[in-house]
Amino acid sequence: MQYGVCSLSVIPMRSEPDDRAEMTNQVLFGETFKVLEQRKKWSRIRLAHDNYEGWIDNKQWEQLSENFYNEVQEGAVPVSTEMIEIISHPDSGSFFPVLLGSMLPKMKKGGQVDLEYTHFDFMG
Repeated sequence: MQYGVCSLSVIPMRSEPDDRAEMTNQVLFGETFKVLEQRKKWSRIRLAHDNYEGWIDNKQWEQLSENFYNEVQEGAVPVSTEMIEIISHPDSGSFFPVLLGSMLPKMKKGGQVDLEYTHFDFMG
């Protein structure tokens, strides 16, 4: 089984593995999921927090280890409580918005958010 996390502001979840398919849900920053099926361009996933299933583009998510995925599921995960807050990627210097309800797994004092292989600074 593969595991993943959303490291973008939002990923569209589709009913079928096609860019023209209906968007049935959105995966927010920090949300974790299981990868049920993987194709060349698409992955069918199941979100950890509500078991919702759909297809997302393979370029838009990062893989997690099973251990990290389980640690996130077992712990309390802070959630963004403002309509829009800002997060930065220290390696690239880029900033992007995180939306209300985005998860901030493994958030440390000082605002560092750990997505296992990628780290961000939360400005909220």
